[in-house]
Amino acid sequence: MAERECECERKCECERERECDLNAARCLLEKGFSAVLVKDGRILASEKGEGVKPLLMACQAAGADAQGSSLADKVVGVAAARVGIDVGVRQVYGHLMSEGAARELHDAGIAAQWGKLVPFILNRAGDGQCPMERLALSAGSPRDAHQRLLEFLNM
Repeated sequence: MAERECECERKCECERERECDLNAARCLLEKGFSAVLVKDGRILASEKGEGVKPLLMACQAAGADAQGSSLADKVVGVAAARVGIDVGVRQVYGHLMSEGAARELHDAGIAAQWGKLVPFILNRAGDGQCPMERLALSAGSPRDAHQRLLEFLNM
């Protein structure tokens, strides 16, 4: 998606720009997007879809501009957290976030907020851990996890 100003009807009343960026990204989640990157009041990328793919597509669309951006995603597990760490986001919001993702973001110095914190992200059947979270946990670094996810999804 082309770079544009936020179209959120909600007025940002915060004093710091980074809070405005995260609020704008969260607003777009409420409008049906799955993954959103906002930086300096500009929407760098917003994608719809299932799983971690919208986040990967948003990061590819934003390119180097993702560094220092604010990320909002419907579901933030370890896979999404490690992608965010690799591209250099400065803060993350997830409607649903795993404890492992929150820990990884904290350890990387990235502010994290969530609507609901859960022990881990479930697979689509709801009977075990998400395979993308398992794949990311098996990677040695955020960069390795990001690369493995791209390869796994043929991106």
